[in-house]
Amino acid sequence: MASEAGFREREHTADWALEVWAPDFPELLRQAARGLEALSGVAVDEAAPPERQAVAIPAEDPETALVEFLNELLFLRDTRGRWFRPERLTWDGQAVRGTLVGFPLRRVAKEVKAATYHNLQARRTPAGWQAVVVVDV
Repeated sequence: MASEAGFREREHTADWALEVWAPDFPELLRQAARGLEALSGVAVDEAAPPERQAVAIPAEDPETALVEFLNELLFLRDTRGRWFRPERLTWDGQAVRGTLVGFPLRRVAKEVKAATYHNLQARRTPAGWQAVVVVDV
């Protein structure tokens, strides 16, 4: 892979698939959030005062942590009218915890409905963490 952490869209027959990689799991979540933002074509008002949001998402395995974290971002988008980006994240094998920073939405070009468990992969490799997550559009 070209860099230590990142994301890219993958070919998928029905929905969208996002491939993500990072040296550790919290960074994998951060890259997945960046990928979801890019796939959605999100534009925010970064000049507006940011809103901080604490998160505590129960998740006893990496797959659940990834899907539930992305779905929390989508829930906050829909209920708060803001796009939240990870500021600080941890995962202890029981829950994802941390702080998000949200900015008012200017636009969402392509609405993603949810992250799914369909063909989900999240695994630790000698190079770090890799994941593929399919999102419903």
